Amino acid sequence: DCDLNGIPDACDIVSDTSLDCDNNGAIDSCDIAAGLIEDCDFNGVPDSCEIADPTVDCDGNGQIDACELANGTANDCNGNGITDACDIANAGRFEDSGQVLEGLSCEFIALGDLDGDGDLDAFLTFYGPSDRVFFNDGNGVYTDSGQELGEGYTASRAVALGDLDGDGDLDAYVVSGSVAYPDRVFWNDGMGNYTDSGQALGFVGSADINLGDLDRDGDLDAFVANIPGDPDRVFLNDGTGGFTDSGQELGSGNSIACALGDLDGDGDQDVIVNQNTYIYFNDGTGIFEVTDPLGLSLGGHAHSLGDVDSDGDLDLFSAGNGPGLPSRVYLNDG
Repeated sequence: DCDLNGIPDACDIVSDTSLDCDNNGAIDSCDIAAGLIEDCDFNGVPDSCEIADPTVDCDGNGQIDACELANGTANDCNGNGITDACDIANAGRFEDSGQVLEGLSCEFIALGDLDGDGDLDAFLTFYGPSDRVFFNDGNGVYTDSGQELGEGYTASRAVALGDLDGDGDLDAYVVSGSVAYPDRVFWNDGMGNYTDSGQALGFVGSADINLGDLDRDGDLDAFVANIPGDPDRVFLNDGTGGFTDSGQELGSGNSIACALGDLDGDGDQDVIVNQNTYIYFNDGTGIFEVTDPLGLSLGGHAHSLGDVDSDGDLDLFSAGNGPGLPSRVYLNDG
């Protein structure tokens, strides 16, 4: 290859630009000299990735290059028993593992590495029975840790996991759905064993909890969405996991779900709740201003924020709650 163009001299283009003299899967006019990201033969694979090694997936589309479009969608080139056309369509489907973890009605579940072994464990809340922790063996098989949390005073609705006391593990902030029982904070010892911190917070009926650094002091604060009769509240963390009511009473007290995120692009955590789609804008110090820009009653039991239209801001997916209240997607104007 005296001219160092990546093609043996015997194969260089003399007259026919459609030849593939070096048999690398790319016509010679498209070979390496054309650039690493070119796809001159339009087969869906960059020329630099063409089939030198049939086990390579250079374009990262989940199919090895030997199985790419030229071979047709009826083949099973990777030998997994599924035709190539079905491979991608089946990705992300779930199958029942057969595990029955608890015969009681669970209110909420949060996943996190509770025991520090690198896999996702589960913290389950119950309205009536004690809350439970299940450990993952690393293969998705769960075992009850035997802990009964909040025994005698639990009416748990939701839980949020986070490092509340700054020791590097996941603690739990559990909210109660009954005015008879307070919200609770449980400390993690690093191995997934939880101890009640002794804090009794709220004493109102709560529905949802989200953790975030609301006042930008480096620790996790709590936004608690409350059910009818009680406004939403903000609890500020002192850095050691001790929480204090900020004194704010937000909204009309009919919240079921809330979500935190920087909705207006100013660098702090705002909140959206489902009661008439209130948005609470944060001034950066954890003080919130209530607005109602959508003017719609979502009625959903869950909200999730994410950039669904890839324009750099957080949009809203709201899960519906029965006939006449379908799930909806709301796009953020930035």
